[in-house]
Amino acid sequence: MTKDMNEMKKKRGRLTLGRPRKLTRGVTVKFSSVSYEALRFRARKSSRSLAATVTARHTPEENALLRSLAGMANNLD
Repeated sequence: MTKDMNEMKKKRGRLTLGRPRKLTRGVTVKFSSVSYEALRFRARKSSRSLAATVTARHTPEENALLRSLAGMANNLD
């Protein structure tokens, strides 16, 4: 192929995103007073901030347990 043919070929694959996407927006979450106190207690118990407790992800063990529970729920008659 010549140089002109290489320039005319279409690019393949996934497009690049360009610059990285930054998280810039916040969300307000409302709780009942009972739920809020329970959440505050869990945050103190785990020595994390309230925001970190709200946004916390499940551990791999918890994910496995949730998957097995979902499988059991699908098998119920």
